[in-house]
Amino acid sequence: LLGDQPTLPASSIASILARRGERPVIAGRNRRHATPPVLVERSHFGIVREAIGDRGLRDLLNAQPDWVTAVELPSIDDVDTPEQLRALERQA
Repeated sequence: LLGDQPTLPASSIASILARRGERPVIAGRNRRHATPPVLVERSHFGIVREAIGDRGLRDLLNAQPDWVTAVELPSIDDVDTPEQLRALERQA
């Protein structure tokens, strides 16, 4: 999970957990791209250490599609600035 996506619905997390199976990574997918949340099984924790920059695991997961079970999820807006956070708080 990412801290900048506070509106992520619990149903998205449940969808990821429900798809656990033979592949070591279960990742959200939206618009044909890997997206958080991502579940990485212990056997593949090393890939997390390789993630860098804003794209995080996306490039690594795209390079290893046989590791990944993709779960279609809705688009979630990031909250990256104090102004965006205040706007979100006003909506709540």
